[in-house]
Amino acid sequence: MHLLKFPVLRFIIILTVILITSCAAMAATGCNLGNDIYPNPSGNYFQWDNNVPYYTPANPIHIRFWNGDNQCGVITTALQTTGRQCIVNFGANQDRWGSEVVYSTSEQSCNVPLDDYVWLLFVAAGGFGLYKIKSTLGH
Repeated sequence: MHLLKFPVLRFIIILTVILITSCAAMAATGCNLGNDIYPNPSGNYFQWDNNVPYYTPANPIHIRFWNGDNQCGVITTALQTTGRQCIVNFGANQDRWGSEVVYSTSEQSCNVPLDDYVWLLFVAAGGFGLYKIKSTLGH
């Protein structure tokens, strides 16, 4: 029995592939204040005929400066500046100015110690697949 002969299953597989590939390449903007990006806009501030975006300090994204950095975040080479200034509002009279950046949401990654053990998952999956193939051929 071939699984792709079922039209509903084929549709689900195609839809899943399309959704995964389209979501993986989304871009977002945020305010860069050195080591962190603040991605949550909260409005605009008008100063000298300029529309300066305002951001909240909630949920900052760490900027990673090298691939071995063990903190989650966006690698610095994935950032592109828009050329605009932005403001992060930390409270009354605590505005900090930064530069607005664009980054790919797919570039947010973590260098987690579990990444060192992914090969075990592949060995287990391969062993299970070999077992299933042998048991199917044996009958």
